[in-house]
Amino acid sequence: MLGRAWTAATFAFLATVAAYWLTIVDTGNRWPSAVADKRPTALQDTQVVGAALATTTNIYNHTAEDASYFKWRAAGQILEKRGRLAEAVRLYSLALSYRQDQLLQEHLALLRDQVRQSQSVRTMASEILAQAEACAKEGRYQDAWQLYQRLGTDNVTPQMQTKMDLCRQNMETMRALTDMLHQADTLVQNGDWTAAIPWLEKAGRLYKEWFSSHNNTALLHNDIGQAEDNLVFLRRHDTLISLLVQQGRIARALQYIADLPSQLPKQGLQVKLAHLLQQEMVLVAAGPFIMGSTVETDEAPPQPVTLPAYYIDRYEVSNRQYDLFVSTTGVRPPVSRQERSALHDWHLHPVNGVSWEEAEQYAEWAGKRLPTEAEWEKAARGNDGRIYPWGNTFASERCNALESGWQRSTPVGSFLQEISPVGCFDMAGNVLEWTSDVYAPYTGGSVPTTIRHGYRVARGGAWYYPGQSLRCSNRYPQLQTARLAGIGFRCALDYRELAENAK
Repeated sequence: MLGRAWTAATFAFLATVAAYWLTIVDTGNRWPSAVADKRPTALQDTQVVGAALATTTNIYNHTAEDASYFKWRAAGQILEKRGRLAEAVRLYSLALSYRQDQLLQEHLALLRDQVRQSQSVRTMASEILAQAEACAKEGRYQDAWQLYQRLGTDNVTPQMQTKMDLCRQNMETMRALTDMLHQADTLVQNGDWTAAIPWLEKAGRLYKEWFSSHNNTALLHNDIGQAEDNLVFLRRHDTLISLLVQQGRIARALQYIADLPSQLPKQGLQVKLAHLLQQEMVLVAAGPFIMGSTVETDEAPPQPVTLPAYYIDRYEVSNRQYDLFVSTTGVRPPVSRQERSALHDWHLHPVNGVSWEEAEQYAEWAGKRLPTEAEWEKAARGNDGRIYPWGNTFASERCNALESGWQRSTPVGSFLQEISPVGCFDMAGNVLEWTSDVYAPYTGGSVPTTIRHGYRVARGGAWYYPGQSLRCSNRYPQLQTARLAGIGFRCALDYRELAENAK
């Protein structure tokens, strides 16, 4: 009885020592914080050893060495089942110090490999986690997310999951911002500045709502800053450009764009507007043509004239176009305004009853100029020296002349068979058209009997002129201040200027 009581006391003492030992295991092999927080307390460790003692019911019948072996082996098995492998390794090693066991020795070797692998995985996971957090801090959310994905689900703690969720949200927001900025950039590149503005506004709101609220210093910070500057730039200039285009002042819009600083790509918009301008103007190719005739003294002598390429309006300036000029600038209305109530399609008729100075003012307002005599004549007769825009024989059905019987102007572009070789309408009849030139004799020509100071040349004739007067070469000297009914104009533009503005 005394021997058994002594043995029981000894085992109780050993259980206490083992419990204490379990609380001071080597810190170099502790679990990561996610697991360490779940380690049993000293009381729980005492229970582990107690459970180990309970599994050795006849332990008092063995030697002290055998008893220690069974005790530490049983404790190691309990810890191994609980996943505390590093501590189980120590207890198995302690058990083997009391007794040799080949099976346990082999199991211990395998367990040590598992511990080393687990430690390696934990070390790698810690490194990956540190890299991911560094990437997220720098705003490289895509890189951070890829690193988080490498951790797998087994190594993710609730705290890490929260970081991963935030990273994913940041990544998706950044992707959305990038897409918005790319869409805006594409629209600007394609010349659609107006459509780019909402995308930049949208990106700015999203950035302020998300990134600013998270005090985030994302890599897109500089991009957003540039986007905000671009938005201010577009708002300031797109409104005026759109207004100019709406008013039909495309040439002026191109000039305005050409003078803007190169903060944003301008070529897409310039090309787009150049295409619009080419719908209302025709390009006359560079080269020579025969100017003049022998019919009238001031038309002689006929001679070749070489001109650079230029644009000229396809149609005469209409009442609608000029009326917008009047309402915008406050200049004096034309004489043709008096016919507004009498003609239901008045706005489609060519403006007339404007002075040369007023025609010049309109051309400047539109970003164009009046054509020279040579430019007007070449656009009317082409390179083959024809008498009328359609050929060498007058035909009243092809134009609005005295013989046509209209007795007033007709809407611009009404006579499809009267198109000139380059594509201009109404260059014979309808209304006279101002040119930029002062009335003077041609080179090699005779001086008129009376020099008319302050006179400019009009071309083309009007609806009240007979067919003989509608020749392409005919010159009509008019006092430049005159506002006679039947005098209108069309505009021209240097090809080089348009090309420069559309670069």
